[in-house]
Amino acid sequence: MYASCRRRCPSGASFTPALVKATHNYQLSRKDKGAWAHNFNHVGQVLLDSVEDLTGTVPANRVRPSPGVRSSSGC
Repeated sequence: MYASCRRRCPSGASFTPALVKATHNYQLSRKDKGAWAHNFNHVGQVLLDSVEDLTGTVPANRVRPSPGVRSSSGC
């Protein structure tokens, strides 16, 4: 499945499966116009998971969203 994802980008680096997934997740977060209100915790979790997948660690100054907790805007 991921064999077709091992292409080269213009800088010469290869697209690994983790990078392809992270790119998809980033695009999802940027293009979903309602994510900030309706899927805030989910999108945050997906982006943190992508960073963890790429680097092997969770960013030190980030806290994972708690399940079921709504944003302070009340949405």
